[in-house]
Amino acid sequence: MLAAFSTAIEGPAVNSECAKGSYRSQIGHCCLLCRAGSYKKMDCASEGQEASCEVCPRDQYMDQDNNAPRCENCSRCREDEEAVVICSVAQDTKCDCKDGLNRDPTSDTCVPIGVNWLAILFGIIVTILVFIILAFVAFKLKLFPDRSTEQAEEKLNLIKIQVQRPEEQNIRNLIQENKEILTAWIGMDPFPILDYMDTHSLIPRDVYNGAKKERGRHCANFLLLECIAAGNSQCQKLLEALLDVQDSYPDIKTWLIDLDIKRLIPTFEGIVCKKVRRAKPDLKHWIGVETQPLVEHMKRQNSMMMQQIPDNLSTSSDLIDFVIDNGEEFCGALVSALKDLPNQYPNAQPWLQLSQK
Repeated sequence: MLAAFSTAIEGPAVNSECAKGSYRSQIGHCCLLCRAGSYKKMDCASEGQEASCEVCPRDQYMDQDNNAPRCENCSRCREDEEAVVICSVAQDTKCDCKDGLNRDPTSDTCVPIGVNWLAILFGIIVTILVFIILAFVAFKLKLFPDRSTEQAEEKLNLIKIQVQRPEEQNIRNLIQENKEILTAWIGMDPFPILDYMDTHSLIPRDVYNGAKKERGRHCANFLLLECIAAGNSQCQKLLEALLDVQDSYPDIKTWLIDLDIKRLIPTFEGIVCKKVRRAKPDLKHWIGVETQPLVEHMKRQNSMMMQQIPDNLSTSSDLIDFVIDNGEEFCGALVSALKDLPNQYPNAQPWLQLSQK
């Protein structure tokens, strides 16, 4: 591959007399290099201008800034491998051994994995220890006996240990590994995804404002870096948003189909919270400034968890953000309170009826 790439960038070499990121053309101008994901079609017409660049054709890539006359052909995985990163205009295919196989460093082939009894024994011991700890905590909280099932579930929710699943980590890794090509695709017009995530409360306001100050690829890069830094949950929200606006990004739509991304995304957000989040712009107007009746009604539902609702949620936006952040039970309590108070919130009633279908 290195030999092929060295051939691809033959021609006018980057000259030390030109600034970094530029090269000396045959007629003596310092031209800006083409970006990763593209190749040079024609030198610049005047000093300091961009070269005429074209995006790499299908099944070809260029993974660095360059003045190459053509892109590289995408690599293909062997029969015993599978693609973990699909070839795009800015990066080559990345292959790994299929399930049940491991790479032999001496022959660079994929060989069957032997049974790791030590790992199995370790997993059994961890499972037993977790069960003992949960049983002890349950006993200390007097869940057994003399507690109703509903009360027991509420207390268990308060002490529940959340273990990060492997597929959740894969979501953040997926965004990070494909950041360059996603930056190129989103950077063509970043505002459909950016405005969608802001309207549906999928990104913090300061992230939205920071991204809006940038343009093109810089805007897309800012958004992706913020999502990666925020972790798996934020990366999942980004992927869900891309699914909803994929018609604005044909290349991303194909990428999502190839990855079967819906199977990768775990269910972090419940059905009710998803409906509340998507209706947030309308709910803010329907609820208006009259948040106190809703908060008081939710607290009167005799649930220990509802007592966690703070009294200083003075705006409808604060209340909606709070219930979404705290999960399905809080979202359900908000919807239930709106149903029980039709006279105070008449504009929300048609939405409540539709959301039940």
